[in-house]
Amino acid sequence: MANSSRAVILGASVEQFSHIHKCLPAWECVNLPLDGRATMASLDCKEIRLAVLYARKSPENTVFICKSIRDSEDFSNVPILLVISRYQMGQANAVRDMANVNFIIAPFTEKELHEKIIEFV
Repeated sequence: MANSSRAVILGASVEQFSHIHKCLPAWECVNLPLDGRATMASLDCKEIRLAVLYARKSPENTVFICKSIRDSEDFSNVPILLVISRYQMGQANAVRDMANVNFIIAPFTEKELHEKIIEFV
């Protein structure tokens, strides 16, 4: 993975972002909280190679965020990696039919994350 790779991490806690950042040392990771203060529109879409979305408590919110990214002209082709817990498998099913969306079950290792990214980025 090239040093110019950039990932936007959506909805991660400080600990979750730190884990992703440690797992992707060659990537520039940008933390984007889902609290309404920042949006993907504020990012340079040409530099984003991956969006990592931590599943929301509500499957409807997770699907809404994924659809919003897919419907965005600038980010429609950015791969989305949905991070779910083993108790949120229904959320993976909810986004299964969306283009260029995959999921990984937390907790995950650096190796598992790299393998998942290589599968679809």
